[in-house]
Amino acid sequence: MKIDIITCSYAYNYGAVLQTYALSQYLSDQKHDVQVINYQPSYARDTNGKKNVMKVIKSIIRKPDYNKGRKVFNRFLDNYVDLTEKEYTNNIQLKENTPVADIYIAGSDQIWNCDLPNGYDDAFFLDFVPRNKKRISYAASIAMDKINEEQQNRFKTMLKDFDKISVRESTAVRILNNIGINDVKKVLDPVFLLSQDQWRKLSKKENKEKDRYILIYGFNRQKDVFEYARLKAKEKGCKVFSVNTHIEDFFNKTDKYFWNVSPEKFINLIENVEMVITNSFHGLAFSIIFNKEVKLFLKKGGANSRMKDLLKDLLIEEIVDDNSHTINYEIVNNRLKELKKNSYEFLKSII
Repeated sequence: MKIDIITCSYAYNYGAVLQTYALSQYLSDQKHDVQVINYQPSYARDTNGKKNVMKVIKSIIRKPDYNKGRKVFNRFLDNYVDLTEKEYTNNIQLKENTPVADIYIAGSDQIWNCDLPNGYDDAFFLDFVPRNKKRISYAASIAMDKINEEQQNRFKTMLKDFDKISVRESTAVRILNNIGINDVKKVLDPVFLLSQDQWRKLSKKENKEKDRYILIYGFNRQKDVFEYARLKAKEKGCKVFSVNTHIEDFFNKTDKYFWNVSPEKFINLIENVEMVITNSFHGLAFSIIFNKEVKLFLKKGGANSRMKDLLKDLLIEEIVDDNSHTINYEIVNNRLKELKKNSYEFLKSII
């Protein structure tokens, strides 16, 4: 079966490229011919429109991040993901020269988050797909508690021709059900489709750190995240490392900052850590995959429904509030096994 996936593969961050890899790898392992559409929307690089003073300053500050990220994440995608030869920058190009496939999948990550530009991008609703072809979503994330009336009408119109719809959060199921979109399935993020051993194969591409460490994978430079990490490191007698893609994180008080390191190194850091402290969905997800002690902080500014729903599904909601809580991974892994089975069955049902 020829399957084409469109997702946020263009984003220079660990969650985006690793979930892209995971879904394409899982389907390839099932002996299907899988490609990821090389979608590089112009809004992602802020190449269109007028720029005010703040945007100009931001683009200058972000240039080192962009330049290094482009090399690091594009290298990973080139090595591990079969991308379409043609690069697309908008939905019109996709309509005019649609890559040929039997099934088209709108992939995971925050493709339907209306707080982000991609939530308004019809390409992520498979608008370009010919009417006689099968279209589905896998673990599409809305990452919002609600959507406004205008977007409700748009979602109803854009999703009416989907053959099957699956989302990543219980909140997203409720949102879609409330606007009359029924038979929506909840499945796991693609990173959970692969086994711990499969992720270890990538981790082994990088060397293990010699020091014992706590790892921070945090956004928005939240003070409480770094303060808590330093407290736990003192208790455990180890160092504080952090990993991310933002150059200003060099100024956080940590023993070592891994800036725009490879996705393989990101996985390696989590596999060999004493404890992960994060406000990231995928920071949480990989901690669970490797059965690590983890403390989750909610992200300031929202997009927390996806993390809350995952914790609820895995019966570990208290790791947000209780600093001393230890995860019982026997219970979590058994629960995860059930959820993975449901996700596998959903994918089998559409192919």
